[in-house]
Amino acid sequence: MSISTCLPVYLFTCLPVHLSTCLPVYLSTCSPVYLFTCLPVYLFTCLPVHLSTRLPVYLVTCPARPPLSISRFSGTIPPMSKHIWRLLITPPAHGAWNMAVDEACLEAAGRGASLPTLRLYAWQPPCLSLGYAQPYTDVDLPRLQARGWEVVRRPTGGRAILHTDELTYSVTAPHNEPIITGTLLESYNRLAAALMRAVQDLGLRVEMKEAVPGPNANAAGPVCFEVPSAYEITVDGKKLIGSAQARRREGVLQHGSLPLTGDLARITQALSFPDEAARQRAAERLLARATTVESALGRQIDWETAAQAFIRAFETVLGLNLKPEALSPFELERAEALLREKYAHPSWTERV
Repeated sequence: MSISTCLPVYLFTCLPVHLSTCLPVYLSTCSPVYLFTCLPVYLFTCLPVHLSTRLPVYLVTCPARPPLSISRFSGTIPPMSKHIWRLLITPPAHGAWNMAVDEACLEAAGRGASLPTLRLYAWQPPCLSLGYAQPYTDVDLPRLQARGWEVVRRPTGGRAILHTDELTYSVTAPHNEPIITGTLLESYNRLAAALMRAVQDLGLRVEMKEAVPGPNANAAGPVCFEVPSAYEITVDGKKLIGSAQARRREGVLQHGSLPLTGDLARITQALSFPDEAARQRAAERLLARATTVESALGRQIDWETAAQAFIRAFETVLGLNLKPEALSPFELERAEALLREKYAHPSWTERV
């Protein structure tokens, strides 16, 4: 198909979809008093950002040969009748930047400035992430720094995760997105179905446990993968994916970790314990309750292969058409501000 053909298709299909989905969301967040102010702001700010970022991507993917930079991730594009989300694949980055980008994407979705987004990413260097309300004193800072690891606090709840040798996903969407409507557990269950299909496609025989943390869950250790959660995905009774969700005024953010390889017990070397015996017991509990893709499958799966499985699963199970795009100028600017003011700042990381 030629660009002269693709451009009218974009103008009369993709652009109306954007206007019919994003404009109402944007205006719904605007006070009726300022409605006549919000509409021009949308038309002269959000809409130009959409045209400047999405139209070039659409036209680049128009010729028969897909662009090499995204061909290994995008697979077969589903029919246009499917629900359109953005696919965002970002390079490995510092923990503070990764969290800043997730929150910036959430803000953009809440404004109607971006589509609901599935983001796939990795961490470099390894980073210990703490839950929103987890005590900073859980971190053994000298041990952490001696290994060259970083620490960041997530905007979501839960316990500590060591991010290394893994695929991380995040979903950001406004509250009126059908896939995340309802209660937290209802939306968590829908997304868990896609996660389950993804790891099944990697060759794993997994189950989804509808376990809900019991009354003693708060007394458990500081490690995410040894704490039970609702709709957790397991292999032979061992937890495989750790996820957490936050509901904010702007919408919903859910992100999670799929460990691909490595020693899960490494995290205990960066956490505080009363003595070495307690550290060893925590490592043993973790290995008994959690696993990696390599341990469960008996062979390594690389990041790209896992990413393709996630993309296929989200498209198939949730009925999505994932459109590869980049961060918008608004998201980049907000992420840089959030990095400076929040995620790389001690007032956030050490606040509890």
